[in-house]
Amino acid sequence: MLISFKKNHFYLTVLLALVLPLFQRLVPATVALLLLNYLAQGRFKTRFQEASDLRFVLYSCLFYLAHIIGMAYSDNLQHGLFDLQVKLCFVVLPVIYATSTLLTSSQRKFIMWAFTGSVALAVVYSMVNSYISYIEVRHRMQFYGHNFSRHLHLGYFALYINLSVAFVLNLLLFSEKQKTIASIVVLITLLLLLILAIFLTSSKIGLISLMLMLPGILLYWMVKSGKWFMGLALFALLIFATITVYKTSKKTITYERFELAFKNAFNPDLDKSSVESTATRKFAWKASWNVFSKNPIIGVGTGDIKDRLIEQYGKMGYTGLVRERFNPHNQFIQTAVALGIMGLLPFLLWMFIPLVLAIRRRDLLLILFLFLFFMNALTESLIERQAGVVFTVFFLSVLVWTKTEHSAESGGKIEF
Repeated sequence: MLISFKKNHFYLTVLLALVLPLFQRLVPATVALLLLNYLAQGRFKTRFQEASDLRFVLYSCLFYLAHIIGMAYSDNLQHGLFDLQVKLCFVVLPVIYATSTLLTSSQRKFIMWAFTGSVALAVVYSMVNSYISYIEVRHRMQFYGHNFSRHLHLGYFALYINLSVAFVLNLLLFSEKQKTIASIVVLITLLLLLILAIFLTSSKIGLISLMLMLPGILLYWMVKSGKWFMGLALFALLIFATITVYKTSKKTITYERFELAFKNAFNPDLDKSSVESTATRKFAWKASWNVFSKNPIIGVGTGDIKDRLIEQYGKMGYTGLVRERFNPHNQFIQTAVALGIMGLLPFLLWMFIPLVLAIRRRDLLLILFLFLFFMNALTESLIERQAGVVFTVFFLSVLVWTKTEHSAESGGKIEF
């Protein structure tokens, strides 16, 4: 019976990886099934005793506990309770994966393939929808931004695609398994499709993350493999491709968004009613700092952050932000304003523990995941929505609790 629970655990993990990019409505039910399977297995005391290092679970639970404490001084209980519901995965998923049998490297690879395949299907689905819309209205806007990513917020979609790019590059450059010409062609075709999709999302942080990740991976491959000549040739190809895309994309929506963002980033006299993404972030960060500086230790409360920010936006004349009810669009600022240092510290430690593990393991995929999370958290309140929080906690749990050669040698224990 125990074996069937283990199989169910793996199958449900694969299912969650599949539904994340395409069927967000099925995510809560899939997480619930994972939890039910975990609870049905029993033996909780033994499983906790045999568990890998639980510091990641500890900081994850402390971060959630800070949100519970933040409810004690919140007036907006409805928003606070919703936030607790969204972030419940911070407790559920790490506990499940930490106290279950470690995933094998081959299982992790299968899970990542399931996710990447689902992302590719989501990309094709978006392209088909965009083309159908274009036939009706004959406007290029149908291929970009929210019109391209209708089933998922474009920032989250770009993040999902970037993780898939990281996985495909890992297979291309670092897989020890001998690849056939056909498999290389398939991987390169998939890679180009995913990169094109990031461009079509028009996500600025998605493209910036991609342009930082590609040379970083290539440099690491050059150092690890010692193939400097080929690496320099690939660098030259990457630079040529970047310049070509830049010159040929000046009439695209993506180029126009970057051009406007660049102007607003260095414009000291922005229109306070603007809702352009770069302008709103500058306004939101300034207002958020004013709120945080008055409540640096415990913040304004789990449920009251949006109300207090909107009040501050009004005082500072940011009418566009008041109208759109913008959050800070930065996860670190979001946490600091809501929970103060009390919540920010466990959040930072929650990120730091997997980073140490990734460096000691030389786990490039986990490092890239943390890099992508960090980059997106700078410009989005990433874990305030289901699409962000489940994705983040799920993949951190999967990547952290995978059996490696190091963990196998240490009796299944993950050492930090």
